[in-house]
Amino acid sequence: MQLQNKVILVACCVLVVNLPVLYFTDLMFLYNEKRIIVSVLLIMAGVLTFFTSGKNVQKIASLLPVYFIWGVIISFLFIIISLFQTEHPFYGIVEISLYVLLLWVVFITADVVNTNYYGRYVVIASACVMIFFYSLKFGLGYSFYLSGFKDFPLWPADGLKTGIIGFANIRFFNQVQIFTLPLLLGGSLLVLRRQKLAGYFLLFLSVFWWMSLIESAGRGIILSALTAALATLYFLKKYTHRWTWYFLGTLLIGYLANILLFDIIPPDTGSATKSILRGGSPRMTMWPQTFLASLGKPIFGHGPMSFSNVNTGFTPSHPHNSVLQLLYEYGYPVTITFVAGIYYGLKKWINQTKEQFEVIKKDFEQKVVIRISLTVASVGGLIYSFFSGVIVMPLSQLWLALISGTMLGLYFKNDSKVENAEPIKLYKVVGVKLTLLLASITLASVLIKDIPHLRENEKRFVEKTDRHVLRPRFWQQGKIGLDEFPQRKPKTINESNL
Repeated sequence: MQLQNKVILVACCVLVVNLPVLYFTDLMFLYNEKRIIVSVLLIMAGVLTFFTSGKNVQKIASLLPVYFIWGVIISFLFIIISLFQTEHPFYGIVEISLYVLLLWVVFITADVVNTNYYGRYVVIASACVMIFFYSLKFGLGYSFYLSGFKDFPLWPADGLKTGIIGFANIRFFNQVQIFTLPLLLGGSLLVLRRQKLAGYFLLFLSVFWWMSLIESAGRGIILSALTAALATLYFLKKYTHRWTWYFLGTLLIGYLANILLFDIIPPDTGSATKSILRGGSPRMTMWPQTFLASLGKPIFGHGPMSFSNVNTGFTPSHPHNSVLQLLYEYGYPVTITFVAGIYYGLKKWINQTKEQFEVIKKDFEQKVVIRISLTVASVGGLIYSFFSGVIVMPLSQLWLALISGTMLGLYFKNDSKVENAEPIKLYKVVGVKLTLLLASITLASVLIKDIPHLRENEKRFVEKTDRHVLRPRFWQQGKIGLDEFPQRKPKTINESNL
């Protein structure tokens, strides 16, 4: 295993641990800050691979079935053609480059997990450390609130104005939670077998994570987490029972803790997010419109990033549904191929997991806990992507890449195919390196081009559209095409609750 793969993976984990807790710019720049830092990391991964061998990582990729690889190649050709459908091909290329580099992080993570025994624990440990840091931040803020220190607000308050949640929007925080909640529970059960005190402390953090999730009033994330856990129970049967009971138990205690800390103790909460049973969502209007619009160009789609074009008439920059976003922007062939690939990968993972469980026959053996936690995290994230922009936001993209890479690495772990894999041919090595270099250059170019003008671009958006809520996509002001947009207030869908 090459040293640069370890460096890149460690850098990824440092980011996912620290970015939810710390911020280095003013509050209105939180989303852009995360995008810049994650993009720099991805550029580093691409450039390092270009100047080093990278053959170990390509071996992992070469083990994928031939028809799977051909599906990716054909889909990529369709995506290239779809670039000609968009009015702003540069930003379409930026998004493709971003996904290429994220895919490379998947393979880098898989290589580290496959060749290093402790690699399987890295993502779980990162989730545990991040939530521990966040709990300290919450505890300090809650103490300030109770003591009346400088009128400190009660979490989550108005996160964008106060920075108290560390994200520009509470739903971006929820996206991180859907991935990290099962990983945290998995970490607590792994530690509980050896160090009971530390294990119970991590279970306490699981209760805290449920409590904050419930207080955030995220209906979609609660539904996604429960569905993922029950689906895993259904597919993996009896060895998932105890894990699921801990999952539901921490949920119940988290709900009671939510009542205690947000309804009973505070003298006056003033919280705007007190119930998950809110009114109807404007998504119910937008989703049918997005689907009907996708039928206009079903083969190649409207082009990458086209949904964020300010001239489309859609208020947000993405439809808050991963499948509809793919259908609208990339067309039906690419979407079907993408969904089929995910189904195939999960099916192979679940079948292998069942076989291993039958050999192990222990509920809390390390492999069992790790595989259940990764399964719930990945399935939960995929389900939540039907309600939120999981495939759009920078930190959720990175978490998805790390979890997918860990699962891929474990799938090929100790597989004789890895050791006996044929040497990668030179033209494939050169092709991958050039692709990664081009993707890195494209991503670097958009940073150089846009960063100096981000503030100005946000002001222009407000002035030209008369909209005062920014709609994130690549940047926090995610709308593109402002130069062609007349200075008027368009007739758009009312989506203030999205």
